[in-house]
Amino acid sequence: MIYFLCQIGRFTNRKISELFGLSYSSISRRVVIFRKKLRVDKTFKKKYDKISVLIKITPLPFNLLRGGKSGLPQKGLRGSVYSGKKM
Repeated sequence: MIYFLCQIGRFTNRKISELFGLSYSSISRRVVIFRKKLRVDKTFKKKYDKISVLIKITPLPFNLLRGGKSGLPQKGLRGSVYSGKKM
């Protein structure tokens, strides 16, 4: 689960560490161990690939990871771009 959260890029290691009650460095270390296991153990990699497809793990585009604009509507705007109606 920790690796999946890191992969999607929506949470920092610090936030993940808070969610799991672990230290920041523990999260980093577990991710490194998991990546190594994916490289070395082909059976494990196949299982991981099947699971990631089922839950659709897709990393965020690089610009979003760096705080770029997503193009999604912002909360709190007066009026909706999509409906054409005032809120």
